[in-house]
Amino acid sequence: MYSLAFEMPRWKCGRCGETYTTTEFMTLEMIKAVADDPDPMKNYGFTSVCGCGYVFHNDKWLQVTEGVLMHHMTAFHWIFNKISLGRLCKPHKITIKFSTVFLEMNHGWTPENPLWYETMAFPEKEKGCEINCGYQARYETKEQAEKGHEVLLRLFEGGKWIIKYYLPSDWQDLEWRLDFSDKNRRILPNVSLYSAKPKEGVDKPRGKVND
Repeated sequence: MYSLAFEMPRWKCGRCGETYTTTEFMTLEMIKAVADDPDPMKNYGFTSVCGCGYVFHNDKWLQVTEGVLMHHMTAFHWIFNKISLGRLCKPHKITIKFSTVFLEMNHGWTPENPLWYETMAFPEKEKGCEINCGYQARYETKEQAEKGHEVLLRLFEGGKWIIKYYLPSDWQDLEWRLDFSDKNRRILPNVSLYSAKPKEGVDKPRGKVND
C-alpha cells in the first residue's frame, strides 16, 4: 500500500530573503491588498507582510519589456493582395509583453528544487485578440532571471520565433500560436522592443530590428 506525502511550497520575502512555510506565512501580519479598498472581504482581499516590511504581491520584483512584431501570414500574403486588390496588404501588428517576475512562492515545489523567478511572453493581435504562447522559463536566482529575460529578448530580436495557425474543430476563428526557439529563423524579422526599468519607469525605445 502506498502513502502519498505532499509538502506545501515555501514562501520567500523579496527583500530580506526570509522563507516561510505555508502555515507560517498565514500567521504573518495581514493588510489590505489594495490600500483604498472600502471592503476587502468582498473585493481584493488581504495580503501578508514580512517582518522587514515587505508587502507580498505588492512589492515583488518585476521586469517587463514590450515588443511589437509586424507579421504577414505567408511570404505571398502581400503579393496576393497586390494582384487581387491592387494594393499591398498591411501586416498584422502583434504586441508582446515579455515578463520576468519574482514568484514569492517556490514553483519548484520542494526545497531541493527552488524556483523563485519566471519568464513568460504574452502576445496579442489587433483589437485585443489573443495569441497562444507556451514559452516559460523558471530560475532559482534573480541573476539567472535577468539573464533569462535577455535570452528571450535576443530570440525575439534575432527572428528565432515562428507563428503557427490552427483551425479549431468548430471551424470558427483561426488560432494563432507563437513559439520561440533557436531552431527557428525569420529571414526578415520586423520587430521593435521598448524596455522598462524593473517595477516602474517610463518605457524607452530599445531599437528597431529590420533586415
